[in-house]
Amino acid sequence: MKKTFIQLSLLLLFSAIYTTSTAQAISRNFSAYDMEGKKVSLHDFMGKVVLVDIWATWCGPCKQEIPYLKELEKDYHGQELVVMSISIDPPTDRPKWMNFVKNENLPGLQLFGGDGPRSEVARIHNINSIPRFLLYAKNGALVSANAPRPSQAELRALIDEELKK
Repeated sequence: MKKTFIQLSLLLLFSAIYTTSTAQAISRNFSAYDMEGKKVSLHDFMGKVVLVDIWATWCGPCKQEIPYLKELEKDYHGQELVVMSISIDPPTDRPKWMNFVKNENLPGLQLFGGDGPRSEVARIHNINSIPRFLLYAKNGALVSANAPRPSQAELRALIDEELKK
């Protein structure tokens, strides 16, 4: 009887831990706006691995990652990976962002989060420097709040691991 009680207690404990971690993944949902002004949410892509790129048009290191991000997007085309780039340029720079996206022919899902560190995605993830890359699993759980950059081979290994699940 005591052994059964202990087993049941452990089962309930692990169940509570799992439920809490799932709730935390769900609570990390955020939204930003596409080029047409449509609101897009992380949860719109449940069932896919999502790589989130937090950047700004004024950020030199962010721009250095663009060729690698383009290559990554091309290499994973047709797979269950969404590349979501979110600019946190100031709201007044939305036209500048739109021109930059068009002129650079940026791939993937281009979104405008605006408002720098006060943007929703930056607040949720405590982002105070960019570029920052986040990786989400197919179930919406945060895999890495500080994923390697596209210029680093470790990112592809992390993506590949998630795609296999």
